[in-house]
Amino acid sequence: MRLLLTHRPVGLLGLAALGWLAGAVALVVASGDLARGLWYTPSALAAAHLIGLCFVTTAIAGALLHLAPNMSTRRPHAGAGPLVWVGGALLAAGLAGGWPALEAVGGVVVTAGVGWLLAGVVAVARGRRGSWPEPLAGLVAAAGWLLGVLVLGLLMTAERRWGGVGIDRTRAIGVHLTMAGLGWAGGLILAMATRMAPMMLVAKVHRVGIARAAIVVWHLGVASLVAGLALADRTAGTAGAVMLAAAVGLFAAYLSGAVRRGRRRPPPAVQHLAAGLVAVLALAVVVVVRDPADAAVPAALLGLVGLAAGVTAGHIMIMVPTMCWVARFSGARRGDGIPPPVALLAPPALGWCEGIAFASGLGLLVAGVLAAEPVVARAGAVALAVSALGVVASVAVAALRPWTAPPGPRRVPLPVLRS
Repeated sequence: MRLLLTHRPVGLLGLAALGWLAGAVALVVASGDLARGLWYTPSALAAAHLIGLCFVTTAIAGALLHLAPNMSTRRPHAGAGPLVWVGGALLAAGLAGGWPALEAVGGVVVTAGVGWLLAGVVAVARGRRGSWPEPLAGLVAAAGWLLGVLVLGLLMTAERRWGGVGIDRTRAIGVHLTMAGLGWAGGLILAMATRMAPMMLVAKVHRVGIARAAIVVWHLGVASLVAGLALADRTAGTAGAVMLAAAVGLFAAYLSGAVRRGRRRPPPAVQHLAAGLVAVLALAVVVVVRDPADAAVPAALLGLVGLAAGVTAGHIMIMVPTMCWVARFSGARRGDGIPPPVALLAPPALGWCEGIAFASGLGLLVAGVLAAEPVVARAGAVALAVSALGVVASVAVAALRPWTAPPGPRRVPLPVLRS
């Protein structure tokens, strides 16, 4: 427990895992309404904000504390993540319970936390040191989308409470979700994966130009999709979906090369990354072939849950055990004992079960929404809640699982030789 309280990245990722569990439970409550085409409900709004703020954004803040030294001489402040988490929880509670005062307090706290996080991104960019150029550039681009999410969220809140802003609520929510799930989270995922995926696979970074092209095409696709939603222009939206699919194809080519050259099997983080790319392909197909009104909810689920939440969950399940292993057994690494294998803190069976629950849950949830079958959608949401529970369990195992070093070899005293 002490590690969760004193190790800031681990503590933030643990909070994020709890946010994922809360968001998945809210998604269970909202799944029936989503399958019936009712998306503007208290439970659906609460689920979206719990997943987007308390889970994805909080996890990004925690991961950035750990990864910033690879990109910059400066580190972001650790206080942004807790503010985002607390504000997101208050905002979701206010939306779910219909409490405007609590919703307003949560919005203020979220604004402060996101603003602090953006200031940290600026600091990291100013202290760039030349290594990890793709993640740093992707972080800056994704932060631009996060700023757009924040500004549009404030405008929608003003329109909802006082009116007079003059924005279409349905279009604004679509743009808000697209910028959050695909621009902020998705753009950062692709950028970080250019370096982290080969590292997790123990493979050299090779043909990184393909990954860079994928990142550029990705952001162009998000911009086109946002323009199509904002202007109600299906041509622009379709073009954006096609560009997103092209970016996935480019990045999949880069990732497959790392998998072939890697010296270890793909860990849960890489498996979730692959599943997220498949979810984006499904999103593109849904946007192209379905009517915009029918495509909105499944596309939002595929982007926010399939890509953003899924990849974040996989990242937590490999990053937290690694950090905990180093923090707990660094003395043993220096010769003060025998350290356990990393698998002690990251049981492979737990990773496989979580991955299966997530993939089946996402498939059932999206299928239930597309087919207007509330029972199927709810079964998928329950499976997602089980997978979220697996992420929480992985953090608890990594931080709290006991370990007793085996006794070393018994020393036998040598006889004293007398002359």
